[in-house]
Amino acid sequence: MFTFWGDGSDGAKSLVDQIAVRSTENFNWTFIFILAVVFYVYWDNMQKKDYKVIAAGLATYGVHWLYEIANAVIAHIWGYPLWSVSNASTTFIILIGVCWELSMMFSLSGMICYKMLP
Repeated sequence: MFTFWGDGSDGAKSLVDQIAVRSTENFNWTFIFILAVVFYVYWDNMQKKDYKVIAAGLATYGVHWLYEIANAVIAHIWGYPLWSVSNASTTFIILIGVCWELSMMFSLSGMICYKMLP
């Protein structure tokens, strides 16, 4: 079996099998705060009519989702993803390799990078 990282052993595979995708067991209030920050940043840029910044944020978020969908397809075909997140490191796992915190980070990172351009 072809693996990119790790040894592909049964022990490593069992760790991935323990990931509970879309389990709300670890859900906490950090979700509400970070989501509010993301909404505020997008709303502020919409009020300023700075649509290029919004497009940059959504583009980065979209690319992140393309990579995550490819990771899920790889996990489905070979039984083991390129990367995964653990139940202990997030409050909500959306796909095997993406948690909602990463989604919020990527939705803002494009905006940040765009604003850093000269």
